[in-house]
Amino acid sequence: MKKVLFFVVCMAFFVAAKAQISFGPKAGINVASIVGKGEVNGYKPKAGLYIGGQFSLPLNDQLSIQPEVYFSMQGGIWKEKGEDAGRSKMSYINIPVLAKYTHTSGFFAETGPQLGILLSAYDIWDDGYKDNVKAYVKKVDFSWGIGAGYQTRYGVGVNARYNMGISKYYEKERNSVFQVGLFYNLNRHFGIRGK
Repeated sequence: MKKVLFFVVCMAFFVAAKAQISFGPKAGINVASIVGKGEVNGYKPKAGLYIGGQFSLPLNDQLSIQPEVYFSMQGGIWKEKGEDAGRSKMSYINIPVLAKYTHTSGFFAETGPQLGILLSAYDIWDDGYKDNVKAYVKKVDFSWGIGAGYQTRYGVGVNARYNMGISKYYEKERNSVFQVGLFYNLNRHFGIRGK
C-alpha cells in the first residue's frame, strides 16, 4: 500500500511538472449580502475579507481549470420586523473549481461552481447582543461564480468575481458575494503574454 501511495505521489509531481501548473496566494474584499427574505424586511451589503490560494491546471495555451481554497467573511446587514437593526456574520472555507480562458494579452474570464463549508455563524444586534446561530444554518453551501481579471507577465494580477448562491443556507436565504482582489502566480509562464 505504501509503495502504491508513493507511486501515485510521484506521478502527481511528474504530471504537475509537465503541465507547468501555476499557483499562488490571493486576497481581497468581499461585498456580501443575503438574497431572499425570511424574518427580516431586507438585507444590505456587508464588507469583509477573503484570503487563500489558487492553482491553474492548463488544458492548452488559453484554457485551464482553476481550483481554489480560501477563507471568506460573508453575511449581511438586516432589520427585523419591529426590532433594532443588526447583521449576520458568517465565515466559510470556499472551494471553487473554475473554467478559465486567458487571452495572450493577460485578460481572462472564469466561471464555475463553488462549495462552501460553514465555519461560524452569528447574528449580532446593534445593541451588542450576539447569538451563535451555527446550529440553525446549513453546513454546506453551493454557489456559482463568474468573473474576469488581468494578470501581468510578472504573475501579479487583479480580478473581480460574483458568487451567486444556489442553495438556501436557512429557509429562504441565499448568499450573494461580490469580490475584488489581488493574486500572485509563482509560475507565471502559462497563458501570459511574453511567454
